[in-house]
Amino acid sequence: MNYLKSAGMLIVGCALAHGAPCVTAPLSSYVNNGNFFSCTEGNGALTIQFNQSTLPSYAGLSLLSGNNSSVLPANINVVVGNLGLAFDSNDFVENTGLLSSQAELVQFFLDGGANPISDVLLSFDSLSVAANGLGTGLAIGQELLCLGGSFTTLPTGLVTSVANGVLGTGNFGCSGTVLVGTAAVSSGPLGVITSALALPNLSGVTDHADILLGSYNPTQVDVIKMQALVSVTGGSASDDGFANSYTLATPEPASATFLLCGCLLFGTAAILRRRATS
Repeated sequence: MNYLKSAGMLIVGCALAHGAPCVTAPLSSYVNNGNFFSCTEGNGALTIQFNQSTLPSYAGLSLLSGNNSSVLPANINVVVGNLGLAFDSNDFVENTGLLSSQAELVQFFLDGGANPISDVLLSFDSLSVAANGLGTGLAIGQELLCLGGSFTTLPTGLVTSVANGVLGTGNFGCSGTVLVGTAAVSSGPLGVITSALALPNLSGVTDHADILLGSYNPTQVDVIKMQALVSVTGGSASDDGFANSYTLATPEPASATFLLCGCLLFGTAAILRRRATS
């Protein structure tokens, strides 16, 4: 009986080590009413954790938007990629009146196990901006990465000191190094909103930001990602979502876990057979 119990514990241990795979679902499922939520991608290669710390995993804000419900987590879908998550919605649209805007912030934790996370790519899905005459449309996204620690506070707006690069140590409570990547596309004069929104210098910024982590070699990364859509004086800005993709230095670390579990199960089965025949 003890042998059967041990075999059962081994099977459960394998399942817990591997974790449940991430699935496409509303963001509200991942936010999980503020409770801890974890899933894996790449056959268990990468673990993604929401509400891993005391910080909220999501915050949304709309200002004079034509659709105030667009920032609700129930209206945003988390779409699973091949080592990556996209946060998609048909309601990411701003094109109303003199000024309208919306912003979304998502916070989560990446754990590559024994395998370093070498690259993080921030991008938009189906991005569109237009001036529509004398107006301005702006879509901007930012990714903050804490390497060697965790964030303890959230930003109250966009990071303006550096668009792409190193922020240093101690920013937003991170005890390790903080990196920032910015992606932005605009149409029309930005001067109208630059001072009001406290935008970073967007010279050379494109519709994606590739943050290379090879020199830091982190296996764990705390992530804060933000997007903001702004329209002024009849301009428009929209996208289908903002997305991330990740690269691990070793693509299939989970295979070692399954190999170990398989060996343990095989050994347990052999012991059971031996005991049954003795």
